[in-house]
Amino acid sequence: MPSLLSGTIDLKFAPQDSGRLTRQIYDRLRTAILSGALPQGYRLPSSRVLAEDFAIYPAIQRGLESSEQQGCLGAIEERVHAFQRYVAERTKRYLSTGGTRSVDDLHRELGKIVWDNCGMARSKEGLEKAISEITALRVEFDRDLRVLGSADTLNQSLEKAGRVDDFFELAGLLCRDALHREESCGGHFRVEHQTEEGEALRDDDHFAYAAAWEYAGPGAEPLLNKEPLTFEHVHLAQRSYK
Repeated sequence: MPSLLSGTIDLKFAPQDSGRLTRQIYDRLRTAILSGALPQGYRLPSSRVLAEDFAIYPAIQRGLESSEQQGCLGAIEERVHAFQRYVAERTKRYLSTGGTRSVDDLHRELGKIVWDNCGMARSKEGLEKAISEITALRVEFDRDLRVLGSADTLNQSLEKAGRVDDFFELAGLLCRDALHREESCGGHFRVEHQTEEGEALRDDDHFAYAAAWEYAGPGAEPLLNKEPLTFEHVHLAQRSYK
């Protein structure tokens, strides 16, 4: 009797290429897990049952062995379940806070903080003020958010709450990065770092790198990753915007 898997995954194979078959099986199983096509807790049938379903026993065997050796199926399934739990917990928190401030109200206040202090021209004082205010407003978001409705139907306020929650992370990171970069360069103009003519003043000795901040988990300080910039043919020079 065909298994649930054969009715869930569309496996179109090229039998003459067993190497590609193995990869196709591996990829289709992975996609089915990530998309939720296979229900939570579903146990894959034996390779013999799969062979009967698809009549390609050698490729099925190698595909499953490859997945098992890499620990891929179990690891992917656990990550999917962990993310599902995370989303469910966030959704419950938004709906159960029962505060007095709407998502739009908090969103507007967050936007004004960033607009006033982390625009084209930024200062150390303004950025430190913004970081402090964003941190305080995030606490208020957690304590005084009001989201009406439920998670059982289309709920735009609930959807927006998740986006604004993420915006707090982004806003804080923008200000942190601008505060860290003690120079003026391009669209980042620190008022403390300018020439006598008011031009952007770079610090190539300390900031000639591409930066990427790495998320380190809830409440943890992000990690700064640097990739040095090297110039072999066109060398760095002071730019004039006049």
